[in-house]
Amino acid sequence: MMKAHGPLHSRREVMRGMVATGLGLAGAASAKSATGGTTSGALLQRLMDERVRHSPELATRLGLDTGSSSRLRWLLDDRSLAASGAVKTRISDQLGAVETMTDAAVAPEDRLHLDAVRHFLRAEREIGRFSYGSALEPRPYVLSHLSGAYASVPEFLASRHPLGEVPDAEAFLSRMRGFATALDQERERLRHDAGLGATPPDFILARTKAQLTDLRDTAPEQSPILIAFRTRLESAGLPLNFHESARHIWSTTIVPALGRQIEALSSLETRARPEAGVWRLPDGEAYYRASLANATTTSLSPGAVHATGRDLVEQLTAEADRLLRAQGLTTGTLAQRVGALYSDPRFLYPDDDDGRARLMSDIRSRIQAFREQALRAFRSVPRIAVDVRRVPPLLESGAPPAYYEDPSLDGSRPGTFYVNLATTGAWPRWLLASTVFHEAEPGHHLQQAFLLEGPRVPAIRTILWSPGYGEGWAVYAEQLAEELGMYDGDDAGRIGYVLTSLLRACRLVADTGVNSLRWSREQAVEWMSENGIPRPLAVNEVERYCVWPGQACSYMVGKAEWLRLRDRARSALGGSFDLRAFHAAGLAAGPVPLTMLQNVIDTYIDQSRARS
Repeated sequence: MMKAHGPLHSRREVMRGMVATGLGLAGAASAKSATGGTTSGALLQRLMDERVRHSPELATRLGLDTGSSSRLRWLLDDRSLAASGAVKTRISDQLGAVETMTDAAVAPEDRLHLDAVRHFLRAEREIGRFSYGSALEPRPYVLSHLSGAYASVPEFLASRHPLGEVPDAEAFLSRMRGFATALDQERERLRHDAGLGATPPDFILARTKAQLTDLRDTAPEQSPILIAFRTRLESAGLPLNFHESARHIWSTTIVPALGRQIEALSSLETRARPEAGVWRLPDGEAYYRASLANATTTSLSPGAVHATGRDLVEQLTAEADRLLRAQGLTTGTLAQRVGALYSDPRFLYPDDDDGRARLMSDIRSRIQAFREQALRAFRSVPRIAVDVRRVPPLLESGAPPAYYEDPSLDGSRPGTFYVNLATTGAWPRWLLASTVFHEAEPGHHLQQAFLLEGPRVPAIRTILWSPGYGEGWAVYAEQLAEELGMYDGDDAGRIGYVLTSLLRACRLVADTGVNSLRWSREQAVEWMSENGIPRPLAVNEVERYCVWPGQACSYMVGKAEWLRLRDRARSALGGSFDLRAFHAAGLAAGPVPLTMLQNVIDTYIDQSRARS
């Protein structure tokens, strides 16, 4: 994965091939084995082609909406009930093709990739057997405060849709019209799911309705879509009459569609219930087990995850208490003292342009400081850079505090660590280090950059995410940074590291509590508050678990497996254990289920023994 020569060239060849053939179908169709059957490489490419062909938004994000596939740039994803059914059929067909692939047609280098894809298709099929919610991932409600076209399409149009030439502007207007269609398609699915008994909890319904109402009532001149469109038209030197057309579409087409969604949500208010967990949905206990397996990529039961969380919380609250007392924070509950830490002027940046500049400079310094120590744990540092950027101000109100965007598949665009600077108050110094190590290096960016720079990986592997592996690595990376001395002399940063670990440990308890043990929303919020999580954060966290069950458990389950396998390798290899080689082996595999990661590490152990 971290070899110095060749990998980016190979990835660029893959991308050029896709672009040259539209989506690569011509090459895939002609790739046959000696026995006349489709080869594993061709099958994996076909699966990628089908994903892109049926998701115009994915095509745009990957830069594949060009050439013979340029029509995709004019479209949004089909969110209709019929499309949801078609996705489930397609996943079943794809899984059948993978499972009937003969050994003779599988190239040795494709075995790991085929096994990983098989796992993810099975996980998607398992979620798809439920008749409500997302067809592919554990999102039980079509609309929530965290899901729905009303939330995703504005950001997509404002920041992802290419805008350099007149046809791009025309395609933008086409997608704005499609936005209204998407809203109506989701309204149809909302009613369908409600008919099955899959209605969001009343507090989620109220929060979602409020967000939709705010969007509907936004004046055109304040709409993020329209502001971004005008700005980008001006930058590209394109006629501003396109902006007037967009404004008309917003007022006459999109706003009424938002109103229809609000009416649909209002019609559900009389049947909405306060129970928080997905256990109350049709076959809800099975839905949660499938969701938990999807997120952790393990067979762990809700009870086992819950017990693990409680043990971790007990350890981490004791450590957090000790560190806070050392900072002079000795009175009040743990949550109150953590809340006080957020407002402690010792750790706050000025909430002005100078403060924002200093904050961004400190982030870059953290990344550079890690790079100076990286060769103690890795064979190289990523050649693909990580760019640190502020979330565009016009998007700040709807953006998370921080997030990472992968580099382009051909390595031509760096990875990007986005920081929401609506207020510097969200970024006390003690929180900065662990966030940088999680999102950038040695976390998500290092992981993704090494994947791009390593041996060629089939394109389908770059878009099938493994939460247990990926989020587990990023949390492991926070501990790795601590082991490399990145918090030495930074007592506040060490507090941040412990408190972010505590939050993720609490997630194991509260997520399973709400969705399996039938805790109420308030019960889960109170439990988190009693264990060090300030109440406003606890509310947001618990409401996240209600609409995205299981996902929050991936972090600590994944970290624990990375640590377990590291101990396994160290014990097996003794004095010949090389941390750099362990990391190289685990990261070269790419996102795999945790159940496969042990096989990867066992192979590394066997190969290391054979060389010694």
